[in-house]
Amino acid sequence: MIITKQRQDSKLCKGLKFLDKRTRLNEEYRKQLMNMEKGIRGEELFDSLIKKYLLSDVLVLHDLLLVHSGSTFQIDTLIVSSSTLYLYEVKNYQGNYTNASGQFLTGSGKEINNPSTQLKRTETLLRKLLQDKEFDFDVKGYVVFTHPNFYLYNATEEDPFIFPPQFEHHFRSINNQYKTLKTDDYYLSDTLIQLQREEAPYQKQLPDYVYSHFKKGLNCTKCGGLTLILTQRSVTCHECKHKEELESTVLSNVEQFIFLFPNQRLTSNRLSDWMGETIGRH
Repeated sequence: MIITKQRQDSKLCKGLKFLDKRTRLNEEYRKQLMNMEKGIRGEELFDSLIKKYLLSDVLVLHDLLLVHSGSTFQIDTLIVSSSTLYLYEVKNYQGNYTNASGQFLTGSGKEINNPSTQLKRTETLLRKLLQDKEFDFDVKGYVVFTHPNFYLYNATEEDPFIFPPQFEHHFRSINNQYKTLKTDDYYLSDTLIQLQREEAPYQKQLPDYVYSHFKKGLNCTKCGGLTLILTQRSVTCHECKHKEELESTVLSNVEQFIFLFPNQRLTSNRLSDWMGETIGRH
């Protein structure tokens, strides 16, 4: 197995995380961030299962953002096997759900979009893109539910769903179809990576913010806490006890500033104010 495109947080998620560390997000944006982080945890779990069970000669691409005929579509994970593409829509739902005539209902009766609808759209656009690029691959799409405490009532064998107890069997079935990758498989992977589109400008999606409203000081890269214990070479967070090299923490805090204020000059005085004067003495 070769991972040809790694998974990365979206710039919107990254920006919300930075803001959450130094400002107070309103309820709408905090809920958005929590949903994003929940989705990321589900994707990370799925990635770990791929590494554990998928032993065959395949290429793995994460987080593809593609466009065909003016329609944008995103692929959580794509596995390139010889002549076959395995397309995965990853969901980290928790609790009891019901599949009622194609509609998903939560335990409280709230209706949400059936993820298989989104999967079908992605499959269709991917097939059309492959045809335009003259690639001859079969596409098999699945919705993967990663949370161990998820249960779906009224699911049928025809539904393109994979549940936690089925993960090992699913990947072993791919292993059993082992074929050596060909040049076309690598060429397809490279082509999709080249077609990767840029995200929408994250600044327009973030809430409004001004520099004077931010909490200043060196913050923990793990929990965002501003109470750090510094030595000449290391930093330990008083709140979560996370410890790392001082240089890594400083570089992370500089990255926050550049990301949130890309048009401001990066001066020593500004950084001293942003991270606290303590840094100037180290």
